Amino acid sequence: MARAKASITQQSFKSGVIDPEVFGNTGTDVYATSAAELDNVYVSPNGSVTRREGLEYIAATTNNEVARILRFEFSEGDATTEQVYLLVFTPGELKIYRSDTLQATITASPISSLTASQLQVMRFAQKDDTIILVHPEFSPIKINRITDTNWQAATLSLTNIPYYA
Repeated sequence: MARAKASITQQSFKSGVIDPEVFGNTGTDVYATSAAELDNVYVSPNGSVTRREGLEYIAATTNNEVARILRFEFSEGDATTEQVYLLVFTPGELKIYRSDTLQATITASPISSLTASQLQVMRFAQKDDTIILVHPEFSPIKINRITDTNWQAATLSLTNIPYYA
């Protein structure tokens, strides 16, 4: 006896990537408009997904180390006002590029302690001129853009942390 096959078409990804703790919670709107994983795509506010552009070779990394590359978008606009940076992390180093030009290099603590394995699995969130890096093996790192060529990295102190199972 043949079994019926169900096919589900997802209409929107406007909620982005869903937290694994919400898997199976089909009663929420977030569940219906999210994905377990989204890589190398942009999610628009209306829910559509478009493939991210490719990369262009700009420079070699220090000692040809494997790098973790993040896009840092301070502001959107036309080509004259857009402030988009490329953050290139290698073990113990962060290089910041804008318009194919090296703007700053950070090798001081806490960046100096980052390892290749940590870089590959660290998570991040960006808002305005700040990006926060997190990983189970290090305290959160806050990176601030002051100007094109002035960036600061420091360990982020957290207070009033809620604990739950």
